[in-house]
Amino acid sequence: MAKKNLLPQEIKVIIEEVKEKERQKDIKEARELVEQIRTERTNSLDYWDVRKEDKIEYFDPELSYELTGYRPITKTKGLDFNPEWFIETRKYYEKHGRYCPHLPKSKRYDEFWKEEYRRCKYGMTVNGYTITGDNYFFLNFY
Repeated sequence: MAKKNLLPQEIKVIIEEVKEKERQKDIKEARELVEQIRTERTNSLDYWDVRKEDKIEYFDPELSYELTGYRPITKTKGLDFNPEWFIETRKYYEKHGRYCPHLPKSKRYDEFWKEEYRRCKYGMTVNGYTITGDNYFFLNFY
């Protein structure tokens, strides 16, 4: 049986330290690249940080995505967001005790509920902000 070349513990520690430094360097370079993209997009007239045609390698919650309509809300971004845009149905219910202003079994009544179903299933976009169907349901009917 042949003897294996075993590395001394000190060498193993040095190798792990070098690997960790390389990982940290890669993370730092990735962060710098993201910051550079943010700066370029902010300085341009482009509305979205990530456009539909851009390749998305990972999701960054601090960027806006044209494909899904996602826009972050942070201390500096999304300050114009207003949840009132999405709760028209709830406000009507709170004021009148019913969700729909139309007579049951009328065409408008059916259209109202079809639209509410669509919003609960697919979400809703208002003023460039998109919420999911689950969020819409929660805001209006929960």
